Amino acid sequence: MNAISKVSEITIADCVEYLRIPETTAADLAAIGNFLEASKAYVMQFCGLDEDGMDAYGDLVPAVFVQVQDFWDNRSAYADGKEANRAVQSILGLHQRNLL
Repeated sequence: MNAISKVSEITIADCVEYLRIPETTAADLAAIGNFLEASKAYVMQFCGLDEDGMDAYGDLVPAVFVQVQDFWDNRSAYADGKEANRAVQSILGLHQRNLL
């Protein structure tokens, strides 16, 4: 894998390599692309940064990769059949507006 120092430099190909997927389909690549964008958005919202702000912190790169890995490994909304996926809950929690 190339040395990546900024979140904006992460590509789908980097994610495929990180995930160690030997062969990918077009559907896999589309899903990974969506997971990458969702992971970047999650990190931005969680840290209160914009895209340029994320690039100032090289240690956010592994966080994005780990989040992509979590999305890939837990592609269903209900991981164990009873509880909602924690990654999904976390992302939805960042945008929750009706906190009564």
